[in-house]
Amino acid sequence: MERFNMRTPILMFPFLALFVFGCAEMEQKPSSAEAYSNRGVSYFEKGEYDQAISDYNKAIEINPRDAKVYNNRGIAYGEKDQYDLSISDFNKAIEINPKDADAYSNRGHTYMKSGNKEKACSDWKRACELGDCRDDTIAKRKEWCE
Repeated sequence: MERFNMRTPILMFPFLALFVFGCAEMEQKPSSAEAYSNRGVSYFEKGEYDQAISDYNKAIEINPRDAKVYNNRGIAYGEKDQYDLSISDFNKAIEINPKDADAYSNRGHTYMKSGNKEKACSDWKRACELGDCRDDTIAKRKEWCE
């Protein structure tokens, strides 16, 4: 029978404390665009869209050429029914990376939510040309698009 070694937890405590306090520090003030973007995703997943947008804004200030962050912020604006801001962010993501099928797909959803079916269908078709046919296929099946 194996005996419990009390030294193991004690030796691990400094590492655990460093990890916990390090994470708490990261939660307070990230220093990189990627950290802000990742925290923004976490806020978004919890439905905290304003906090997500705030972190995406900080990530963009640090790295204004990251199409993924514009795409994510566009989705957050869409969840708040701020369609003009959402579309503007998807446009910027597409400007940075014209082969970003996700940006076309997401912009298509925003167009559809805002009542512009023609532009939605056009974006879903373009996303399909770039390799992501999910939305185009669904839209055709539902007879929203030709």
